[in-house]
Amino acid sequence: DVCSSDLIEGWRNRQEGPCASIYMTPKADDAQNLARYLGVDEKDIVVLNPRKTPFCFNIFQLPPYKNAEDREWLVGIMVSNFLDFVYEIYGSNLENAVQMVRIMRGLLLCLYVLSDAPTFYDLYDLALKLFTGTAQADIEDLKKKLTAKGRHDLIKVLEGIEKIAPPNFNPLLNRLESIVTNLQLYRLLCGPSTIDIDDWLPPGRV
Repeated sequence: DVCSSDLIEGWRNRQEGPCASIYMTPKADDAQNLARYLGVDEKDIVVLNPRKTPFCFNIFQLPPYKNAEDREWLVGIMVSNFLDFVYEIYGSNLENAVQMVRIMRGLLLCLYVLSDAPTFYDLYDLALKLFTGTAQADIEDLKKKLTAKGRHDLIKVLEGIEKIAPPNFNPLLNRLESIVTNLQLYRLLCGPSTIDIDDWLPPGRV
């Protein structure tokens, strides 16, 4: 699959010196087999099984930062990396992802103004409000918060998204609903992170 292929390629082309990688799969055996294929010592393989060891990993949660400029840079990196992943998942159907990625990028940037740790549920909730058009008071409140933060640029982005035809929201809502309505995935991805990746994955681990 896309993830394992990229991981293998990354390890093959890595610069000299230790590195660490994360591989997420529904089957733990796949992760262990991949790590062995990469030549990783078994003691350096960390397997997190949410059914055996409950945990939450919010992929949008910002790492520690020093100042506002550092934070802004991190937000850009987090959003860009996530959207790159979305593009890779779509592959040859890239044209079908353009509007969805536009909506995702704009909404994530707005959510990051409000929080260091937006979640898939926050993204779903905001997208649903824009899709239904029935929570205008909440959208206006968001615009006021963006104004208070001096983010007039994001107000324009949000207003642009409001003009997108509702059917274009369906691909995004369909994928987000598959996460927020699945209790296991919700617990795994829609709360504050309970694990520290830096602690779990020092250089050389998978």
